[in-house]
Amino acid sequence: MSVDGPRTSVFTFQSAVHSHHVLRSLEDLRQKELLCDVTVEVERRSFRAHSSVLASCSNYFYTRLTNHNRPNLTIRLPDE
Repeated sequence: MSVDGPRTSVFTFQSAVHSHHVLRSLEDLRQKELLCDVTVEVERRSFRAHSSVLASCSNYFYTRLTNHNRPNLTIRLPDE
């Protein structure tokens, strides 16, 4: 009797609508202010947001957010 070691299987998940569902769920969380961990202030208005979404979509926010390890950070954008 020989032991061949553990078997490994690789499964691939593909979906044409998965990214749409993820974005819709993130928007729903933001609208309900659930799991929002950053506030963006611009022109005297405040917006709650998910830092991971901001950082993944913007080099500016990536730099600002990855250099801070504080919960509930507020980022004030300069008026134009």
